[in-house]
Amino acid sequence: LFSVNWMEDDDLGKLASETFRSQISKVTKLTNKSHVCSFGDKSFENEAIGDVELEGAALSETPSTDSSVDTRDIYVSQAFWAWQNAPEEMKGQAWARFVSIINDRERDDQLFAKIGGKACADSQEPAECQKQMLDKRSELKDMACHYTLASAVHEHCPVSASHHATGGWNGYNMK
Repeated sequence: LFSVNWMEDDDLGKLASETFRSQISKVTKLTNKSHVCSFGDKSFENEAIGDVELEGAALSETPSTDSSVDTRDIYVSQAFWAWQNAPEEMKGQAWARFVSIINDRERDDQLFAKIGGKACADSQEPAECQKQMLDKRSELKDMACHYTLASAVHEHCPVSASHHATGGWNGYNMK
């Protein structure tokens, strides 16, 4: 397939030296399971791929603020939208689902705050230790410890029906 051959060629990373024309020619010769069509603006065929792709990648790193939703907030956003757009006779049910999701998140926050509090109890600055533990990202150094923690959370923490997850982990509390 052309698309697969194109992505594999792109992954070779010859972005600075290869032009679009040479890439199209090479990928077209490799393609034998789909028909290759050519159309549209061809004025950039002689440009290096990296001049266009890398420039576009730099632009796409800026997150959109128009309608983007943090992954961890998808269920909240969906439930709120459902409540806003529910017919009058369904508003109560939609609101109950929204509140249920908020309550699940608050329970998650309380649970992990309690875990952090116990883990930092012997620290000289327990509040700062707990804040660092809950908010800061750290390099994973002890895989056995991490596995034990992840297994304990999965097996013993309450399952959140609103997150459609198995075990105690969900998209919100994995932060």
